[in-house]
Amino acid sequence: MRSSKKIKNESLEKRENSRLQHWPTLGTGNVPKKHTSLSFADTLKGINSHEDNSNDKDDKIDALAYDSMSDYSPLDSEAEKKESLVKIREDPKRNFPTFHFSIRMKKRLYRAWRKVVIVKLLDRSIGYKALETRLQILWARRGVINLINIGYGYLVVKLSNREDYFNALTGGPWMIYDHYLTVRSWEPNFNPARAKIDKVAAWVRVPRVCLEYYDAEALTIIGNRIGETLKVDVNTSSQLRGHYARICALIDLGKQLLSWFSLDGEDCYLEYEGLHSLCLNCSVYG
Repeated sequence: MRSSKKIKNESLEKRENSRLQHWPTLGTGNVPKKHTSLSFADTLKGINSHEDNSNDKDDKIDALAYDSMSDYSPLDSEAEKKESLVKIREDPKRNFPTFHFSIRMKKRLYRAWRKVVIVKLLDRSIGYKALETRLQILWARRGVINLINIGYGYLVVKLSNREDYFNALTGGPWMIYDHYLTVRSWEPNFNPARAKIDKVAAWVRVPRVCLEYYDAEALTIIGNRIGETLKVDVNTSSQLRGHYARICALIDLGKQLLSWFSLDGEDCYLEYEGLHSLCLNCSVYG
């Protein structure tokens, strides 16, 4: 509690004594009244104003569910609160325990990995420091990053800033030394030994298309036949450069890639940037 009384022309000692007179003393009944109204933040978190126990309130805030795309998630249910954090099942025939962590415990473990992406450089392996330096330049605009090598060419990148995280996840495609850096959001129980890269966002060039088709809508239709159009190059849609149109498409590496198409009686071939293991005979990657 803060005094609203104004004090003028008094010594520092008197001001301190006056301030202490309005501060509640431990062990006395002079306890500040609790506010019954809820703040906007408490309303979002679903905190009940009738709950007097501060420990229960802290548990609610601490038990926010994991959500890879948001800092706010639904609170734990009452059934999850009553559940024990871990159940251990022992095998009577051998020394082999089985651990089953509760949903509430997993939510707490997952919260630390909300701003994390899993990356792998396609068709090339480079050193840890070299990759860290390149990612610092590409992604660490407002915060810092931390790399963790988990084997099989995969690395976990922890980003301290939320905007940097979304930029890394959606701002691609990213290329390092003329090779694509595949980026995926972190997922529980990710096993690098069994993980496969089925799709990649790649730039595709269309050299022979006429200038009147340098249009975002027209090129999106063509890109959807190549894969799934993610975006059209700004220089192409603005008609600032010629020679070739450039489309970014999500390509399925397990299927035969499109090599040619016909437009107004003219055959147009496609060039895939950064896919060095693309077979020129069968048009299948790898």
